[in-house]
Amino acid sequence: MKELAYVSLKLPSNGKLDYVDSVEIRSLTGADEERLAEAASEAFLITLHEILANTIKGVNFNTLSLGDMQQIKVWHASHSFDDAYTAELACSMCDKTFLHEYRLSDFGMTLLEQEVPDSYKLLLSNGENVFINLLRVTDYIANLKRKAAGESCYLHLIAASLTNTQRDIEERIEYLRSLNRKDVALIAAHQSTHTHGPNLMSSCACTHCGAIWNFTAPFRFEELFTFDLLAG
Repeated sequence: MKELAYVSLKLPSNGKLDYVDSVEIRSLTGADEERLAEAASEAFLITLHEILANTIKGVNFNTLSLGDMQQIKVWHASHSFDDAYTAELACSMCDKTFLHEYRLSDFGMTLLEQEVPDSYKLLLSNGENVFINLLRVTDYIANLKRKAAGESCYLHLIAASLTNTQRDIEERIEYLRSLNRKDVALIAAHQSTHTHGPNLMSSCACTHCGAIWNFTAPFRFEELFTFDLLAG
């Protein structure tokens, strides 16, 4: 069997977290797609992320930040599927629609510029201090599993960011339910203070009137899998 080729991929966390600043990554294979095609619908996203974990070397996939995970998905969209895509856009200047072609490889990334502490102290309006960390892939996958099991997952990721080890995840969810809504939003907002990942913004011009617009490429990695290889 031919050995799979790996290439180096820079991670947007930029070495500012507790792991390396790049990974070795390979494209998806036919075996990967076969496994996904045969996965039960409720387990599809969980299986997808297990497969993504097997495409990288150099770091434990589950310990990566969500921004790094998203960068890996963009890489796979470009290298395991197609780099070129077309979006239909509506121009608010001339009220006409036009097609905008773009390549994922043309987009850059937003790098994490500063070291992120293991936990960050946040003062709530009730005078309590909570400690928050940056969410990791393992938290995201736990959320997918809750959703697949039909369990409540709305507050789960926010609860997972709380580092109070005296409470299990269910107790942390109950704690969030008891808080003022603004405090819950304040806790959730901590994640955006360390934004990093693929930067899918660019500019585009209306082909009818020439108006220039900011454009954010639509991206949902899981929607690339259609399994209709024999169609056509």
